[in-house]
Amino acid sequence: MSAEEVMTITGHKDYQSFKRYVKITEQRKKTVMLKAWGGELSKVKLKVI
Repeated sequence: MSAEEVMTITGHKDYQSFKRYVKITEQRKKTVMLKAWGGELSKVKLKVI
């Protein structure tokens, strides 16, 4: 879900008050990047710098 969709469901009016609840793990970052670029998680090793 997008942040805007979640905000609508939870009743948040602005992103500033909503974003304090958003925690993005390193695993989630990798998954989203691989999905966007068409890779497989098991075959790619990403390093966040």
